[in-house]
Amino acid sequence: MSLHPIIHTKANNNATKYPRLILSTSIIASLFLLYIYFAPLAGAPLPAIINPHYDQCAFLTARFFIIILILLINYQYYINSSKGPNNFWNYDILICASTIILFFLSITTAVPIFMGSNLPTNAFWGETAALIITFAVALKTYTLHLLQKSADSLDQFVSLPAFTTVLDLDTDEEKQLPCSALQKDDIVIIKDKQIIPADGNIFWGNGSIDESCLTGKKEKADKASGDKVFMGTINTKGTFHYRVSASQDNSVFTQLLNIKNTSTTVNTATDLFALKISKYFTIFTLLMAVCTLILSIYLQKSPAFIFSLLAAIFVTGLLHSFISCTRIQFLTTLNKFARAGIFFKTPATIEQARHIDTVILGKTGILTEGHPVVTALQAEGITPKVLLALAASAEKDFDVPLARALVTSSIKNQAHLQRISSAQLLTGKGVEALINGDIIRVGKASWLEDEGVKISNELQMKAFQIAQEGGTPIFIALRKYCHGVLTLLDPLKYRCKAALALLQHMKINTILFTSDNKNTAKTIAKDLSIDQYRAELLPTDKAREIDLLHTHGLTIAAVGNADNDLPMLHAADIGVYLNNDIQANVVTAADVIIPANSLYEVGEMISYCQYIMKKIHRSFLFSGLCLFFILVGILISPLYFAQAAFLPIAAAVLAGGLSFLQINFSHHSRKF
Repeated sequence: MSLHPIIHTKANNNATKYPRLILSTSIIASLFLLYIYFAPLAGAPLPAIINPHYDQCAFLTARFFIIILILLINYQYYINSSKGPNNFWNYDILICASTIILFFLSITTAVPIFMGSNLPTNAFWGETAALIITFAVALKTYTLHLLQKSADSLDQFVSLPAFTTVLDLDTDEEKQLPCSALQKDDIVIIKDKQIIPADGNIFWGNGSIDESCLTGKKEKADKASGDKVFMGTINTKGTFHYRVSASQDNSVFTQLLNIKNTSTTVNTATDLFALKISKYFTIFTLLMAVCTLILSIYLQKSPAFIFSLLAAIFVTGLLHSFISCTRIQFLTTLNKFARAGIFFKTPATIEQARHIDTVILGKTGILTEGHPVVTALQAEGITPKVLLALAASAEKDFDVPLARALVTSSIKNQAHLQRISSAQLLTGKGVEALINGDIIRVGKASWLEDEGVKISNELQMKAFQIAQEGGTPIFIALRKYCHGVLTLLDPLKYRCKAALALLQHMKINTILFTSDNKNTAKTIAKDLSIDQYRAELLPTDKAREIDLLHTHGLTIAAVGNADNDLPMLHAADIGVYLNNDIQANVVTAADVIIPANSLYEVGEMISYCQYIMKKIHRSFLFSGLCLFFILVGILISPLYFAQAAFLPIAAAVLAGGLSFLQINFSHHSRKF
């Protein structure tokens, strides 16, 4: 989709930028103007030189001087009134027309007084024109301010250092290097209170890291050897050395920054609808004004009557301006989400989230901690220690949770790893390796059976028992015989049940998608009160299951955290990625990225999106009703609105506008 027209602030800078000094001058002048007007009515003091009790002409002259000043300093608004989102057909045209008509009406009222006529000087025409243009310019300035604030990059929250300290491995000396010149495998030294200049992995020391710029969380993360650190985060305590894993251009921070900046350039369906409605209302208002003009001339009404009635019609342009402000609300919401560590690829996801009725959940790292441990091993025909060594040797070259658990367990049990000839990871099945000429398979029972491996009844019964207890049974086969099954346990996250309770409170169905066996999936789903489960799924199976659910009319959000979840995220209406390992394929597949890897954030995100869209739609309705009643009122009682009775119009316009702009960001969520 094309860029929103109001985003082009650089290309159309002179047309849309209203210096705050001019706005401040307009507001101060308008307040002074109101004081001058109401002071005689309220008995407030006025200088004798402009007191109407002594000199009506001086009183009018002072008012006209301020009115002309306000109109002149806002001349850009008139010049660029035809350069809005709908070109000529936009609310600025109506506002300009109303203020010009009101100004000339004030002149026609003032001329007889200057010529000596003893007419009252309290006609509210000129003051109304000044107030309307001031209010319109204030809205325009506020709009551009929010656009700029929302479009500001995350780097406004993080001031990256120009230089950092690196360790020269050749000379074993420290030296200063520009952060932009850091390359993969450079050794960076980070001390207390320093900002981390690039992503990497700690290999010496420890620290307490403030990752709020990425996760939105104020809690510090304790890091030690082997842990990842990310560019833009702050080491609040400790000293450590880490090896750079990616340049600044490829860092997680930069990836999130690009996602956020891209999201601000995409139109939503609500944006386009608002622009279309504003255009049609503008055309309708202009046609109504033309019909009113023709009818008034036919009925031989006075020019003052005709122009005052036209001004009353054109003032509704202020209400159109509020309807065109939906873009601001979307961008402000995106900005708030980004500060909370939730990054949207497009604002259209906010619209889509309100329709979500089903959430699909992965298991490892989403419902569980993602750090499984080997708690038991039942072996047949081979000693447990040798069998553990074979399994760990087969898995050691793969960066997956099972491999890390096996290697850790082998080290703990002093099982010596063996040299392997080759190994391959079969996603959703297991690992197959060649060790000393023998084929070792570590994985699911169904895969081993497909390969012709025999599994004894005792091992199958043990696997069933493991699954009933919520663990994951992993089989280990040597050649064509299964020699053991190990118990893999991954504890549930501490806020997992609270996150699921939030989704259930919103009446959202939950479905567990996992590659685990049916018994494990059933046990976990029962313990967590998950509505349904699908087990023994390959990545392509997950995408196929989502397509089947779509045939039932469901709107689905899928939550994953690994590469094998990406087909599922791509197939869902909204794909949510809970991980800080952000690659190009993740950006392509996911719609929302939450580096904090917290399922609770998913429920809060959906809830807040629903809240925002409800407020926008209600504001649309209320603003439309205000506009409708104004126009109907003019049609029913034109004489009333032709007698400078602008209070009903002003009240309706302000009520509709404030209803539209008041998005209460202090919702139930503490983060938003």
